[in-house]
Amino acid sequence: MATDRRALANSLSRRWWQEPDESLHQAVDSVVDIIAARQAPRHEALLRHARLYGDLPILGFGAFSYARVDSRASLGRLSLNVIRNCCNAVTAKSCKGEVRPYFLTSDGDYDLQQRAKKLQQLTEGLFHTHDVHGTTTRCFMDAAVFGTGIVKVFRDGDDVCIERVFPGELQIDDAEGLYGNPRTMYQEKYIDRQVLMELYPDSAEKIGEVWFESDPKPPLLIKFLFTTEALSVQVHPEGKTEMWHILAAEPGARIAAGFRKPITAERLRESRR
Repeated sequence: MATDRRALANSLSRRWWQEPDESLHQAVDSVVDIIAARQAPRHEALLRHARLYGDLPILGFGAFSYARVDSRASLGRLSLNVIRNCCNAVTAKSCKGEVRPYFLTSDGDYDLQQRAKKLQQLTEGLFHTHDVHGTTTRCFMDAAVFGTGIVKVFRDGDDVCIERVFPGELQIDDAEGLYGNPRTMYQEKYIDRQVLMELYPDSAEKIGEVWFESDPKPPLLIKFLFTTEALSVQVHPEGKTEMWHILAAEPGARIAAGFRKPITAERLRESRR
C-alpha cells in the first residue's frame, strides 16, 4: 500500500488541485504522507528539543503519546535544566508587554478620526477575544524551544481568528521550501470527533471512520476505524459477526478483550452510570 501511495503522489507531481472532487482527498493525503516521510529527521529533531526542554523522554507528539514517558530510556532528571531556564527567561522578558495596533490619522477630518477610533476599538476587542497576546507568547516559546514559532491567522465565517500551530503539524515540501517562500503548506491537526460532527452534521455517522465503498456494493461492511479516541459502546441483541485487523498501533498499545470474570447484566448497566 505504501508503494502505491508513493507512486500516486509522484504521479501527481504535487498538483493535487487538478484531481477530480471524488479523488481529491486521496491525492492530498498521499502527498502529505510522502512529505512527512521525507521530513522524518525534522520530526526527530523536534522530539529531541521537546525532551531537552521538558527533561523527560516523552514518546512522541501523538494524542496519547505526548504525555507518556519511555520507561526504557535511561535519561536522568537534571537538578538544573539550563535549556528550560533560558527559554522561560527570554520568553518572559520579550513577551512582557502586549502588542497593540494603532490607527493614526495625518491631518484627517473629524469623520476620518472617528473611523480610526472605531477601528482601534474593534481591533482591541478582537485581540482580547482571541487572546492574541497569550497565543503569540506560546508561539514565541515554540521559537525558543524548537527554533520555529508559527501563528496562523484565518477567517472563520465573518470572524477573524488566530491560533498557535505546533511546528510538527506543518508539512512543507523540501523543494518548495528551499528558498523560504513555499507556495503550499499542509497542516495536520488533531480535532475532537464531537467538534467535527457538529461542523459536518450530514457526515456525522462516518466521522472517525473510513468506509470502503465500491460499485457494486460488497456483501460485507468494511470500515477503517481510528481509535485515538474512545469508541462508542454498541449492543447487537440479535448477534453480529465482526472481524478486526490491526494495521498500526502506537508503542505500548493494548487490547482489552472480554471481562476478567463473569458479569451480570445488572452489573454491566451500573458500570455505565
